[in-house]
Amino acid sequence: MASELRVTTLKDASGNNSVAMEYVANGSAKSWVNFNGGGTPSIRNSLNTSSLTDVELARYETNFASSFNAADYTQVGAVGNAGFGNTTHIATRGYTTTVTTSLSGIAAYYNQSATTNVQEQTYTAVLYHGDLA
Repeated sequence: MASELRVTTLKDASGNNSVAMEYVANGSAKSWVNFNGGGTPSIRNSLNTSSLTDVELARYETNFASSFNAADYTQVGAVGNAGFGNTTHIATRGYTTTVTTSLSGIAAYYNQSATTNVQEQTYTAVLYHGDLA
């Protein structure tokens, strides 16, 4: 039998450091993914991510297990490559893919110039914030 716990505020064990439940529910990531983008991409770990699609060089789509309420959710990410001290780039939200409530596009790469030498990254992590349907 399922149960439900209703609270307005959470506090730590000493009774200090409280947070209102609206911040827990509305401020928590509703989906995230950590994956290896080099070669054949593979998910290392995730929450609410059903799959990852390799679209083309350094471009991917994340597919959500539970859809968002609307396609105006927020996403932020970071990329890196072991052994590289170079600046990396992450462009999200429909670079070539229409953003929907069930999937979003990611472009994650190191690029020495605006048009050449795109290198896929071995570490990519993306967080998604918004209201689930």
